[in-house]
Amino acid sequence: MLPERIEDRVKCVIVNTLSLEIAPAEIGDADVLFGGEMGLNSMAMIELVIGLEEEFGFEVSDEDLRAEVFESVQTMADYVRSALGSVSTAI
Repeated sequence: MLPERIEDRVKCVIVNTLSLEIAPAEIGDADVLFGGEMGLNSMAMIELVIGLEEEFGFEVSDEDLRAEVFESVQTMADYVRSALGSVSTAI
């Protein structure tokens, strides 16, 4: 069963996509993912883009490949909400 909250689903994407040896719940919504204690790099960002696209069924545009979108679980979840809103309006 998938978690209900987008933040929780994003955490699962992070852990599963990057094969991290932590539980998704150990990642805080506001934890800095790149350059912070998680220490993720640009390769991890590309992997996360693919993971988000697969999990949520939309395509991340080139102009959205910005550090501020992938700064934290919260910023990623906000982006997903925005992207899903765009997808549903476009249908």
